[in-house]
This record gives sequence, structure tokens and C-alpha cells, in this order.
Amino acid sequence: MVRPLFVRFALAAAVTSFLASISATAFAQEPVELRWKLEPGEAFVTEWKQGLESRAIVQDAQDQVLRRIETTHDLSMRIGWKIASVAENGDVVTEQRIEALTLAVRAPGNILRQLQLPSSEEPPKEFAALAEALKQALGVPIRVTLSPRGEPLAAELSEAWTKLAENEELGPSAQQLATPEGWKSLLGNAIMPLPEAPVAVGATWSSEDPQLGRLPYRMTSIWTLAGVEDDVATMTLRSTAEQTAPDAGVAPGDAANAGAGEGGTPPGGTPETAGVAVTGFERTGGAAFDLADGMLLSQESQTKINLGKRLGEYLLSTQQTGTLTIETKKVDPQAAAESQTPDDSQSPEAPANGNEAN
Repeated sequence: MVRPLFVRFALAAAVTSFLASISATAFAQEPVELRWKLEPGEAFVTEWKQGLESRAIVQDAQDQVLRRIETTHDLSMRIGWKIASVAENGDVVTEQRIEALTLAVRAPGNILRQLQLPSSEEPPKEFAALAEALKQALGVPIRVTLSPRGEPLAAELSEAWTKLAENEELGPSAQQLATPEGWKSLLGNAIMPLPEAPVAVGATWSSEDPQLGRLPYRMTSIWTLAGVEDDVATMTLRSTAEQTAPDAGVAPGDAANAGAGEGGTPPGGTPETAGVAVTGFERTGGAAFDLADGMLLSQESQTKINLGKRLGEYLLSTQQTGTLTIETKKVDPQAAAESQTPDDSQSPEAPANGNEAN
């Protein structure tokens, strides 16, 4: 009698364990709603780190390498967020401030130039105009409205920022950033868009960036819900790029004919990008989203782009590798208000050696 009784208990335990595993799996596969759910008065800080490494090669008609040019750009920003109001439909009005910024550029010759704000030190002469302009805008709020899906709907910039857009010494990129559309584009390209409906593990959704930088290419980002654990959803990212202008006569992986048949600026491009062809593209990454607090915890991506352009009898080929890391954490609202003008020691981490040549 003991043996059959033991067998029955063992069988019952096995069945119970099996059913429990099925239940847990089914629960884990339940669709989850990914939405920003913030409350008025809440505050958090975003640590933003962006890098770009560019390697350019100039070749003649016989494919002889005439010159190699390597540059790197590293940008770190600390952006403070405060929730001003939340509408009935879930739209969130935020006040965003760049509290600290570090820009480091390593030019040909392995020379490093660095700008750090706020700082009591004199900036390198190459950054003098940018530093002077940014000092007036550092800590000045930018009012941004986000949808519950994290889409930037509107941006309002104060006079300190709009003056940057009028400063021609800063260059087109910095000027564009100091406009409502430029700031919306920055956030839209960097912050993961959330799906329209609840999604289960394994589900995918996509979003489109109108242009790949200033090139006549459209980038599509495809996100996949990889898992949910302890109220944190993790996602993976892969992106594709599609040419929006007429074919420049370049096949992927073949830069030898870059720019062939160019006839001025292609639709969607700029004079600087006329005849530029993307001969290779790869973008991957991931993100983590807090379901309980309704906010993005972290996001990272790596992008590799190969470009080609024919300049008369010469060919310019460029390989660009970009990285972006965003980390967000909640902070005490009162402490955040008191730290809107941080000291130098709170500035984002910067490369060593300051402005000296290495």
C-alpha cells in the first residue's frame, strides 16, 4: 500500500507543478500596456551620452588612397525634467532643462578639444561662440508636451533658446536644435515610441524617422517586447533605412560609383548631401520601461552607416559609428529645484586630458 500511495502523491505533485508552470507562462504572456503615467510635481533626471566616430577615406580614379581622416565627437548632457501638468487624455506637459553639458571633439592629429558647462574655465577658441551662447540657455526651461506614448507633440522655447537659432556662428546643427521642431526631433529620435495597443511578449511595433540625419533616407525602427519581469518591460531594437530620393547609382556595399548620375540636390536632401549614397546601414539596441511608474528607465542604440560620394574624379567614403545611451531616474522635486544651477563637480563625465593634445 505504501508504494501505490507514494506514486499517487508523486503524480499529483508533478501534475500540480506542470499546471503551475502553464499558469505562470500564460500570465507572463498577458498583453501589457506601455504608457507614460506621470503625476504633476514629479521630477526626474536623464543622463544622455552620445558618441560619433567618423572615418573618411579619399581615393582617386585608380582607387589609390590619398588621405584618411578620423574624428570623434562625444556629447554628454544631464537634462532635468519636471512634470508641470497632466491632461485628462494623458498628455504630459514637462519642463526640461539642460543642467550640464560636455562636448569633446578629437580632430585629425589626435588633438582633443573639450567644452564643459557650467565651468569657470575658458573654453577652447573653437568653442568660444558656442559656449557663450549656451551659457545663456543653460538651465532655462523648455516646455514640452508628450503624449502617453512618449511622442513629443509640442515644444515651447524661451528667448534664450530662440536667440541660439539666430546665431549663425553656431552652425546649422546647433541652430536647428534651438527651434521647437529641432527639439521635438531630438526627443522623437532618441526616446522609444510606445505601441498604440497593449502588446504581449514577442510582439513588434514600428516607427518612422522622416530622415536619416540630413540625408534623403527614411529610417524605420522596429521594436520587440522581449520580456516582462518585476514590472519592468525590456525591448529590443533593429532599424532599416530606405532611400527616399531617386537612386544615386550606388548598390549596397559598392561605393565605387557613389553619386553617379547626380543632378543637383535630390528630393529630401540638402546641397551638402547631394549625391551622397548610403552603402551600408545597421542599427540595433534596446530599452527598459518601468510599468509601475510609467516611465522610460534606460535606452541604448548602436548605429553603423557607410556613406559614399563622388567628387569629380575622387571618391569620398565615410564610415560612421554612433552610440546613444539614456538613463533616467526619479529625484526629489525640491532637491531638483535647488540644483538647477549645478556646480562644476556635478557636470557629466568627460574624457581625460582636458584640452591638451595627446
